[in-house]
Amino acid sequence: MLTAQPARAWIIISSQNIDNKCAGKSIGLLVDLDLIGTPPFVLRYDIVTKSGTHSESVRVLGLRHQLELKPREAGHFKYQFISIDDSVYKNHLLSGKDLVLEQDVKPPASASLRRPSGTIDACIEEPVEMNVELSGEKTFRFGV
Repeated sequence: MLTAQPARAWIIISSQNIDNKCAGKSIGLLVDLDLIGTPPFVLRYDIVTKSGTHSESVRVLGLRHQLELKPREAGHFKYQFISIDDSVYKNHLLSGKDLVLEQDVKPPASASLRRPSGTIDACIEEPVEMNVELSGEKTFRFGV
C-alpha cells in the first residue's frame, strides 16, 4: 500500500497598496495569501516599526485569504512572515525575500472622542471634559 505524505505548509504572497482616494497617499496594503497544505492554517508575522517589533497571527480556514494591513499611525512598516501551521505540520518556519513586505504609510488625520470609564452627568449646555484621540499623519489642527 502506497501512502502520500501531505505537502508541507507554505504560502505565496502578493500585495498592492491601498491608496487614499482624496490625498493619493498609501494608507495600507492589501495582501493576497495563497496557501499550500491542509487547512486550517495559522500564519504568524512580525510588524517592525521605528518603535519596535510586535507579533501578529491570522487564522485562515481555506487555501486563499486576503489580509488588510492598515496602520493607524504614519510611518515605515515592515511585515515579515515568520511561520505557518496547518492541520498536519506545526510551526513551519518561513524564509525568503518574497515573504517580507514594506510600506510607507500616511493615513489621513482623524480624531475620536475617548469615552470616560464612568458616566458623565451633565445638564443641557453644561460643558463636559473628554479626551480626544488623534491619529494619522501629523500636523493636527483641532477646533471646537
